[in-house]
Amino acid sequence: MEYYNIYKAEINSLEEYLRFIKDYYEKSNQEIWYRGHWSDTWELKPNLYRNAEMITGTEDKITVLQYNFVNFKNEFLKLKDEIISKNLFDISGLNNFHIMFIAQHYGLLTPILDWTTDPLVALFFALDGECHQEEDFPVIYILKPCLSNAHSNLCYSDKKIFENPICIDNTDKLFNMLTDDLNNTPANHAPIAIFSKLDFSHRICKQSGKFTLHGAVGPLNYAWNDITIRDEKFVDRIKININAIKEIKEYLSALNINKDTIYRGISTPLDNICDNIKKQELEIFKESIARANKAFVQD
Repeated sequence: MEYYNIYKAEINSLEEYLRFIKDYYEKSNQEIWYRGHWSDTWELKPNLYRNAEMITGTEDKITVLQYNFVNFKNEFLKLKDEIISKNLFDISGLNNFHIMFIAQHYGLLTPILDWTTDPLVALFFALDGECHQEEDFPVIYILKPCLSNAHSNLCYSDKKIFENPICIDNTDKLFNMLTDDLNNTPANHAPIAIFSKLDFSHRICKQSGKFTLHGAVGPLNYAWNDITIRDEKFVDRIKININAIKEIKEYLSALNINKDTIYRGISTPLDNICDNIKKQELEIFKESIARANKAFVQD
């Protein structure tokens, strides 16, 4: 197994991957979450912020760093209305965090990233693609959620810091605190690791889903996953040798880890609804940016 400056290891087989995960878990002695990317060129950034633009002011004027991006709350309210009006499923027992988790898994633009506690599920997503460019390759990100929360801008009312991921099942009031102004949220300093104990979505349950919530300023202004606190990184990463992809995917298939078991069907009405809402809000955002740019040029 070879080691690199920014990658903890290069994986050349499923056996190597499992051995690495076992060793890493034993050495870290804390909860670990995983996320797979088909390409190392993909940023570890929520999809809500991938089309964001910095808000600029008058030349030479000092201002607060902020970004324009798709209006998440508009998207979110549209989705809730669609779920209720079309009676897609009963949301009476769910809070806004739960619905945001569902929205993320069905393609809406959100300020969260989904993670998994299952390293084989992360490996599936890392290898779920067709072909690579000349120099890119799959990667697995390994997050220490306790470390991230301990250095976020959240604390308990008695000033104790969070030392574990936050269960959001009974904390719906926290939703607005974290999402009303994503340019000014406690999640700007470090992502906030959150999860649910409830089984309300096949996809989330099957994928052993966990989440990090991100503010706009942090993910866009610096690579948060490169943060090191007392010589310990929030996130480590490993690369997958592209020559090993075929064989590893065959093993995953034999283990019944595939699109059918991960998604239980590729397309559902909720997939289509989220896709339509996302497209509508992206168009609104692009039009608003075009108007702002035109006004800036005229000034």
